[in-house]
Formats: sequence, C-alpha cells, structure tokens
Amino acid sequence: MTGFEVLNTTSGRKRIKWFLVVAYAILIFFLSSLSTPSPLPIPDIFMADKLIHFIEYAIFAFLLFSALYEGMDVKKAAFLSVIMAAIYGATDEFHQYFVAHRDSDLFDLLADSLGGVAGAASGVLLKGGRLE
Repeated sequence: MTGFEVLNTTSGRKRIKWFLVVAYAILIFFLSSLSTPSPLPIPDIFMADKLIHFIEYAIFAFLLFSALYEGMDVKKAAFLSVIMAAIYGATDEFHQYFVAHRDSDLFDLLADSLGGVAGAASGVLLKGGRLE
C-alpha cells in the first residue's frame, strides 16, 4: 500500500489527524518554554496577547475535534475537544509559571478556553453537524 492509499483509509486519516494534534501541542509547549515567545513584537492593540491565546487554542481545539470526530458523534467530539483544549491550556499556564520572564495568567487560560469553544464550533460548522 502506498502513502497515498494509506491516506484514503479511515485509520490512515486518523493517524494523520492525531499526528497534527500532537505536533501542535508540542509547538505550544515549545513556544511556552521560550522567555520571549515571538521574535516579532506583539501589536499594540487592546488585549493582543489574549487574542493570540484565543487563536492558538481555537486551532488546537479544531485539530482535536477533527481527530476525535473520526470515531465518535459530533456532540461528544465537540465537548471533548473543548475540555481537552482547556486542560492543556491549564497545564500550559502552569508550565509558564516556571519559565523566566513568563507568568501564569488566569485570563490567558480564559482566552485559551474560549478559543477552544470557537475551534470546536468551527469544526462542527465545517462538518455540517449540529449539536442537537
């Protein structure tokens, strides 16, 4: 079976989707380990750092939803992706507490969690599902 044939199987798609989840989680952890997470300055707009957290975790929850949806109903996949993103956000904030020049912030966790809701909702909408 060639690489392209593997992608056409359910198990192949699941593996790719979970690989993306794990790779993105590692990227989040890596960026959280840096004393200066971005080589670019954060834009001087109101709550820009919270917007970054929101977007970062919206992507993460979308990836989680996409991976979970391969094996379960839409409601359960959406719920679990939000919970998993929020828990990972909490561990990320705990981790940042120990990184020089970084701090742990409950409002960052709130932005992470709200981003998780947005990411899961985007997944539901793109899959054409409804949470009934």
